[in-house]
Amino acid sequence: MFYRSISYFGFSQHGFVDALPCKSVLARFINDPRIEEECNVKFEHIKEPGTWHCPVIAQRDIEAGEELFISYGPRYWEESKMIEG
Repeated sequence: MFYRSISYFGFSQHGFVDALPCKSVLARFINDPRIEEECNVKFEHIKEPGTWHCPVIAQRDIEAGEELFISYGPRYWEESKMIEG
């Protein structure tokens, strides 16, 4: 089966961070554990005139070498099902 990749994080019902063309954005390596309790970081949503900023904020102390997890949100998983095939 062929899977097309989607590489964005939904941060509201109207916006996404698309990490695919941004090789220098290290947040692209944060995974979704699909178990909400395992998330250890979140996006802070900051809107300034003409731009959005989404810094990654730790929700607890994180050990060196520990993997970062964030919820991609239900819309991500619904859309990923639609592009499988």
